[in-house]
Amino acid sequence: VDEVMVELRREGLKPEICRVRITGLEKRWILGVLKEEPKQNFGYHKDENIVFFVQNKEGGVILYSDMTPSMKLNAEDLEDGSMLKNAVNVFLKERSQTHFIDVLEFLRDSYVWVPCRALLSPADEARMKQMIQDAKSSGQTLAGKGFKNNDPIKLVPVLLQKDGKFFFPVQSAAGEPGDFGKGITKVRKHILEVIPAARQNEIKVDGIILNPYSGAFVLEARLFDLIEQMKSRLPLQ
Repeated sequence: VDEVMVELRREGLKPEICRVRITGLEKRWILGVLKEEPKQNFGYHKDENIVFFVQNKEGGVILYSDMTPSMKLNAEDLEDGSMLKNAVNVFLKERSQTHFIDVLEFLRDSYVWVPCRALLSPADEARMKQMIQDAKSSGQTLAGKGFKNNDPIKLVPVLLQKDGKFFFPVQSAAGEPGDFGKGITKVRKHILEVIPAARQNEIKVDGIILNPYSGAFVLEARLFDLIEQMKSRLPLQ
């Protein structure tokens, strides 16, 4: 079975049954794609990803997706990353479907910090090496001297590897603990900018890992589309 009937729920609307194609199975929830347009405005439309659950009812079970928006946020609420980190900590203590969705919703609207290595262009790198060589040859010191690049500096995200898998690390705040090596620059990006970068990375990544050195949360690559299609909880500007 790859298509099922799911009851859509949203506060203020009547429950509505829609056809959904299953695309992923987890222990506590199921990922699917709406295969028909709901008659009411649930906030999701045909061909969009949704998460739904199994609920035991007398005489059997029912599949349902609660599309009622959780609490509204302001951009200021997410500014320092503490609400996102707290949501992850709550989920790690109690890995319930509700807490998992909370993390995804916070992440959907968050800016995160991406550890990167700064790389000079080949021409600028050659100039720098020549400057160092010239200083050595003349017995001069480079102390107090500066170097100005002619070409844009390329920022390359750092990848973490575990058990043969590669992960794209991000942090909820710039000050989060993390040993990414020397010469690391942290760049602030919205998660909706990070996901395409992770997806298009030269090395195929298995997911994005949030705060890898302090209460890590892994967003698997197969959930990238889901995050991108989730509805923002921030008010429209």
